[in-house]
Amino acid sequence: SAPTPTRRTRRTRGCPSASAAARRCDNCRARPCRARAVPRVEAKAYLMAGFTNAAEVPLMPGPVSLYLDDVFIGRDAIGLLRPAEMAMLPFGPDDRIKVTYEPQAPRSGKEGWGSKTAVVTRTAQFSVKNFHRRDIGITVLDQVPVSGNESVQVETISDPQPTATNLDGRQGLVGWTYTYKPQEEHRFRFGYTLRSPDGRVVTG
Repeated sequence: SAPTPTRRTRRTRGCPSASAAARRCDNCRARPCRARAVPRVEAKAYLMAGFTNAAEVPLMPGPVSLYLDDVFIGRDAIGLLRPAEMAMLPFGPDDRIKVTYEPQAPRSGKEGWGSKTAVVTRTAQFSVKNFHRRDIGITVLDQVPVSGNESVQVETISDPQPTATNLDGRQGLVGWTYTYKPQEEHRFRFGYTLRSPDGRVVTG
């Protein structure tokens, strides 16, 4: 696949590259294609491609036409792109990446003597496999609840451990980023155990 963000009528080939209405496309440096998946939301991976503004002046905001293997797939827009700043653009689902998601049955119980603590464990198993003929970077995202009360404790369950936590400054958002070789598959088990005073209603 060769995703290409373009401005107006000019476009270039590669994975990816860009041209701009007010700048020559030589001012944009190609970046490798990547993919992103959120299995809890949807069992699909989405191809992402981007470019860096290599000009010495900002690239002005405007619409972008998206092409995949010279086939028009839609439009997007970019904001002001400063020199050396990178823009990432979505290119739709990637059918050459297989994503599975299997939520496990929740477990609940109680701990302690006298004043009981309610315990609930929720986990899921998911996997990602690369069917491309080339290496591709894939980021898998998930999230755990964040407690705003000292009496409610959240313990994360993760195998393997995330490669990044609190992504984009969002508490509880975690990710695993790997470079997948052709036919390479990664399996994940992720979830949390929530402990709260017995009888307390926990929402959110």
